[in-house]
Amino acid sequence: MQTIPEVDYTRTGDVLLAYQVLGEGDQTLLLVNGFVSHLECIWEEPGLRAFLETLSQNYRLILFDKRGVGLSERISAPPRLEDTLEDILAILQACQCDRVSLLGVSEGGPPALLFAATYPQKVENLILYGSMPKWIRNFDYPWALSRIQYEQWMEQMVAGWGSAVSLDRLAPSQLNSEAFKSWWARALRMATSPASMRAILNAMQTMDVRDALSHVRAPSLILHRRLDQAVPFEGGRYLAQHIANSNLQELPGEDHFWWTEYQTELLDHIQQFLSRSRNSDTATSGDSDVQLSEALTKRELDVLRLAKVGYTNQQIADELHLSLGTVKTYSSALYGKLNARNRTEAIAIARKLGLIV
Repeated sequence: MQTIPEVDYTRTGDVLLAYQVLGEGDQTLLLVNGFVSHLECIWEEPGLRAFLETLSQNYRLILFDKRGVGLSERISAPPRLEDTLEDILAILQACQCDRVSLLGVSEGGPPALLFAATYPQKVENLILYGSMPKWIRNFDYPWALSRIQYEQWMEQMVAGWGSAVSLDRLAPSQLNSEAFKSWWARALRMATSPASMRAILNAMQTMDVRDALSHVRAPSLILHRRLDQAVPFEGGRYLAQHIANSNLQELPGEDHFWWTEYQTELLDHIQQFLSRSRNSDTATSGDSDVQLSEALTKRELDVLRLAKVGYTNQQIADELHLSLGTVKTYSSALYGKLNARNRTEAIAIARKLGLIV
């Protein structure tokens, strides 16, 4: 077996997170995986190894296992979106990285775009592959699975955990490859237990980050296979329609896995996008002032107004009927949008812009 990059650990709260850093490019790219990951198993699949090694030739590439899966610490409850945002912050701090480009694949897309919306000062670019902001359909979002269909798929995944389950949807091009099927089965067994995966997949039913799309300010590339058998192409189109400064690239093939078909074309899109973004001119400071004053949501303004009169985060949470973690997320978001380092600076800048009195 070829050498596996060294695994490091960092702590966020009481949880230890496993991560890897490879490559020495002047741009940092962090990969946010879907619901299955394992920092050793990923290097055992030749196609995935080739994909990661190619990226690391041009970028400083950061990989990590979310809390509860892979080599990261197991937890008693499924991770929330807020937890994944905290995980990303902890990884960036451990890597001494102030600004990063995010590559969110599949279920890694929602936390990646929510991070971009919440911490605009930290995100240079956003790339989403085979993703969508919500996994369950409703009347204004008709292309996702119904709740019954989703639960049937979840039960199929759990019942077949540890075998080459669901490859007909995830990578139909690999159905005749015994080596790939053996690797996928092992990756599932190593990632987590069937019961833990049931809890993770069940929690995903309530995921909905559509409200965050209009707050993404980073240049964004949406990559999606027209015939993706797991996540409908309409999901990628929806992202592109609701994220400003975004570009949708339709890809050939039908695999949901990003590395198993037309890998060269996918890598070309990613590298060309990051190169163009790096070379493009930044907005003027005057334009930025207008944009950030328009970017604050009503809820962020509510948090800011209560902070101005001296409320603590816990008091703000009680007043607005929010969790403490949600208030911290809103606070971090408005700090980023106002280019403020702390509460005092945020209040002063907001007053200058006329957002509060």
